[in-house]
Amino acid sequence: MKRRFANWTNKEEIEKMQEKIVRFQNLDFSGEVFFRHFVKVKKKKILPNQICLIDNNYKWLQFYDKNSKVCLTTIYDEKNRIVEWYFDIAKKIGKENGMLYEDDLYLDVVVQPNGETILLDEDDLQEALEKQEISKEEFEQAYEIAKDLLNKLKGKKRQLREFTYKYLKMMLEVGEQNEN
Repeated sequence: MKRRFANWTNKEEIEKMQEKIVRFQNLDFSGEVFFRHFVKVKKKKILPNQICLIDNNYKWLQFYDKNSKVCLTTIYDEKNRIVEWYFDIAKKIGKENGMLYEDDLYLDVVVQPNGETILLDEDDLQEALEKQEISKEEFEQAYEIAKDLLNKLKGKKRQLREFTYKYLKMMLEVGEQNEN
């Protein structure tokens, strides 16, 4: 199992980046949001399917709710359009030395802007079980969490978009307040 910290980045590929963590206690979300603004990058990150995840002025919102087993990353392009919603299935979400983290259970769910939902990394989960990096219970838990998430996401693209835009707007406003 991998512990993935919110502030991971290949620093050699980023020229200028802004990051901040803000705690929220709202009806729709209680936890912390890690905001990352890739102001200027030396190298874009483009997936084999040609989806660009990191480029100049791209923004990432990562939602960490310690009472959840799902960590949501919303990726925005330079015009604040959704690139994708990426849900990591986690054994645990927490904070260590002031930095948010998730103990990754390998399975991921991606929702694309067109609403298509994809379950990813089943092979990684199976391999982790075979290598005894996770237990049979953790393996089953990952699928259970993913199945529950997929059911919750059905027909909810508009609500997901509204939810994440609301927090993008708030994080951008926090940044403006800090600059004044």
